[in-house]
Amino acid sequence: MFSKKTTKTVTADTASLLQAGEGDRADFKRGPDGVSAEDLVAFANAGGGAILAGVDERTGDGGAQVGVVVGCDVGDGTILQIANKALGCIPPVAINVSIENDDGKSFLRIDVPSSATKPHCTPRGIYCTRDGRRNRALHPTELLKIFLESEARAFAERFEAAAGRMTKELGRLEASLDASIQSMADQLGWADSKLGDTESALDTIQAYVTRINSETNDVASRLRTIFRQDKRDDPVTERERTKLRDELVDRLLDDRKLLDSIAKGTANFTISAKGKAAEELTKEDLHPIFQDALKIVVDKVEKEKYSVQIKKPADCTKNELNDFALLIKKGGEVADGIEARLKTADVLGFIRYEKAIVGVGALKKPAAAYRNGVFQKAQATANPGDFTRELGWLFVDQKHRGKQTRDLIAGLLDAARAKLVYATTRKENEKLQRILKHHRFFHNGAAYPRPKTPARKLSS
Repeated sequence: MFSKKTTKTVTADTASLLQAGEGDRADFKRGPDGVSAEDLVAFANAGGGAILAGVDERTGDGGAQVGVVVGCDVGDGTILQIANKALGCIPPVAINVSIENDDGKSFLRIDVPSSATKPHCTPRGIYCTRDGRRNRALHPTELLKIFLESEARAFAERFEAAAGRMTKELGRLEASLDASIQSMADQLGWADSKLGDTESALDTIQAYVTRINSETNDVASRLRTIFRQDKRDDPVTERERTKLRDELVDRLLDDRKLLDSIAKGTANFTISAKGKAAEELTKEDLHPIFQDALKIVVDKVEKEKYSVQIKKPADCTKNELNDFALLIKKGGEVADGIEARLKTADVLGFIRYEKAIVGVGALKKPAAAYRNGVFQKAQATANPGDFTRELGWLFVDQKHRGKQTRDLIAGLLDAARAKLVYATTRKENEKLQRILKHHRFFHNGAAYPRPKTPARKLSS
């Protein structure tokens, strides 16, 4: 559960954590009493991390928060208390405790690895995870995902057991073939001893080789039939299917004229399997493989036409600002004085299709009165003063929706530099809501007459 390893200095990894400040990998506690079961559970449910007890947080020379060693009690009783907290979690959390020293000041490093038996909860039944500089409760969907992953592992173990049984059966079949081959070899030896004519011996060998080849092909044919009848996943067939599909993708990407002809329906194009693929794939398999390859190629070619730009308003051309304003008006948003308001945003985002602007968004700093009004109308429980930035003016042309929207929002959020951000979206816009959830927004409050629902993003 823990060790009494002691170092006279600060290890290189710990020094790096102190310099980087609190985050996904590290949490600082002034004293061991500050280490809670929630801290241990949060790191175990996430990617793991280290809790440094006896470390305070202060502002460094560059304005960033860094860890400073102040020292604490590192006796056996203190370590035992922490170990008991880990054992009290459900299921228990594995930890490794070590003692380090900085200029005569001892402190504890509690390493919590990412757990293979997640999810963990505290003795009070609280499920949480590490999110930036803080712990937060696991959402029901996150818990469901963890449970499903656990079930997937159990299924994989059962599948491996079944595959083991199949391997044994194939082993028996191989042994039978070996026995047949040995019998043939014995007969060949007898024939060789009886026949003095070299040509006759060679004819006999050729006959046995032909027989072995025929029996081998029969065995392979029977195995293919068994897999197809039982609708089992055949790794050999799947390998040939993937190989043929990838070859088609490369051919179509290299020959754009052929791709254009196929799109127009004027190409005289046929697909055929050769060699091993011809043995493993049926004619009925070829058309779906071609359709999969064509879809991959079309998606790649279409994606190449899109690009995302994040720019400060001062760096935008007049035409870009005009196009941005036109799209906002087209989306039916409040557009009074939009041209002047665009220039007050932190950054503006553009989705381009070839050269045309087909989607826009912005990261802006809303006035306190406006922000308070939004939260009040939505009956939000969050404190509007915590949210200094708004993700807004989001609109994408109908036929381009779902293209690069996630990348646009990701670029805008990068410009927030860890500030808390809120956004509003129409209740019926389920696609945008899914994208916001992907970026760790979640709903807070209720729908209001506009009708929009504020969403909240926990950001480090």
